[in-house]
Amino acid sequence: MKNAMPQPGDRVVLAAINGLGRNPFTVIEVDPRDIIHRLHVEGANGQRWWARLEGARILPR
Repeated sequence: MKNAMPQPGDRVVLAAINGLGRNPFTVIEVDPRDIIHRLHVEGANGQRWWARLEGARILPR
């Protein structure tokens, strides 16, 4: 799904620029108004971060 916008509930792998590793994250929220950090994601450990959309890859369900 190249160039697709992740939706809440999608699992994504983030780009290295985020510094959060290459593990899958769950998208909590997508903020189209935020220019830099559009994705609010949650890791497997329950911690949440704001991350960049650029380079994010949506994993198949």
